[in-house]
Amino acid sequence: MGITAPGRPLHQAAGGSARYVVADMTDEAEIQRAVQVAAAATGCLDIAVNNAGYDGECQLTQDYPTDMLDHMIAINVRGMFLSMKYELRPSFITGTAPTVGGGYRVP
Repeated sequence: MGITAPGRPLHQAAGGSARYVVADMTDEAEIQRAVQVAAAATGCLDIAVNNAGYDGECQLTQDYPTDMLDHMIAINVRGMFLSMKYELRPSFITGTAPTVGGGYRVP
């Protein structure tokens, strides 16, 4: 967990701090833990970037495997919902609202 080497000088030069947390977007407990870890330092989230997405393989609909569709929905829909569910909770406690966004394709 932390900022990778190329990103570290940018946020440090600006006098800021940042962190990221990795989680399996199909696992609710991991998502909840990731948000708790991310918010632990300050008690809130200023921004949340839900940068996960999956579009399966390019196939004809009649050939598209149902398990691949289920996995895509688990990440793109359920994972995004669960992320926002837990990301927004600290904002109700602190009275701040994080900027929440994402839904990008991960190769």
